[in-house]
Amino acid sequence: MKHFYIILLTLCLLLCACGKDSTETQPSTEPTETTEVTESTEHTEATEATEPTDVTEGTETTEPVVQYRHPLTGQLLEEAWIGQVNAIVINNIQDALPHYGVSKADMIYEIETEGGITRMLALYTDFTDVGKIGPVRSDRSFFNNVAVSFDAPLFHCGGSRYGLNGNYDDSGNVIPNWKHIDARYYEGTYFFRDNDRYNLEGYAWEHTLFTDGGRAQKALEQKALYQPVSRDFGLAFTEESQLQGDTANEITVTFRGGKTSRFTYNAETELFDMSQYGKSYVDAEYDQQMSFKNVLVVYSDQWFIYDGTYNRSFYDLLGSGQGLAAIDGKVVPITWHRESLNDPFTYTLEDGSELILGVGKTYVAVASPIKPATYQ
Repeated sequence: MKHFYIILLTLCLLLCACGKDSTETQPSTEPTETTEVTESTEHTEATEATEPTDVTEGTETTEPVVQYRHPLTGQLLEEAWIGQVNAIVINNIQDALPHYGVSKADMIYEIETEGGITRMLALYTDFTDVGKIGPVRSDRSFFNNVAVSFDAPLFHCGGSRYGLNGNYDDSGNVIPNWKHIDARYYEGTYFFRDNDRYNLEGYAWEHTLFTDGGRAQKALEQKALYQPVSRDFGLAFTEESQLQGDTANEITVTFRGGKTSRFTYNAETELFDMSQYGKSYVDAEYDQQMSFKNVLVVYSDQWFIYDGTYNRSFYDLLGSGQGLAAIDGKVVPITWHRESLNDPFTYTLEDGSELILGVGKTYVAVASPIKPATYQ
């Protein structure tokens, strides 16, 4: 019996020892593994929650920045442009040179009138600090046509009967609300004569009429023609032109009557320097070579109507037509578009994409396709 109790006690001790080993091993392993898995999961979730926030913040900082540009030159502005385009007819016969104040214009149009001569239409958006401008000359119907595409009041001295009636072509269509200031009625106020030109330098009387920035701005305000607004004129610009075309170191625009304008590319300034009548085209008011970032040639059907004195020129400047554009020493064919009188001129490349101009001043020749421009 004694041996039985000894054996029973031994079995109990063995069973207790086995139970103790099993209990100690379990908690020492599972909690450790559970803790490691939990910590790892929490770190992953935190990373995944942060990354979308980083992406969102990055997207917000890389949103396109709104760029405000001058509508005629493309120069960057701090805020949206609010202003007005103003047009002045400039006498361009050789005997009337030199010009004054034209280097302050944002754009220059050159169009043949009659007798083989051309006139300039200088477009200004700011008369501040602009000195003497001119000589100012008479109006033609196509100057009205171009001016109204910019909603621009026109400064001139008289004009053809078609121009003075506000007609834009020989069909009798009239420009509604034609805005203009005729020097014949305002000499001595908004315009003045350079008497030294006439008395001392031998210029004909018709080549001695001028205005200046102060007089022009005064005329606009007193005639209730200064109405600045924010407006787009359909032109696009870039600082770095990507124009792919033929090399154009020199461009010659020949008007139907034979007058020529030449543009020589200056690689240092990245501008086209203009010359006419065998000389550099210089603004005498500022002793400034007339140079342009963009040179455009707009081909238009040209015809003439005899009005009892002259064969007056007319151009078809509605619809579309062909032309050339030269920027940064390259030249490409373009198509111009204009649906109605109040629409601006817009320009596209051969593939239909928009022509992107270089930032700076633009020269536009309205010429007949009978004598296309040449380049080399």
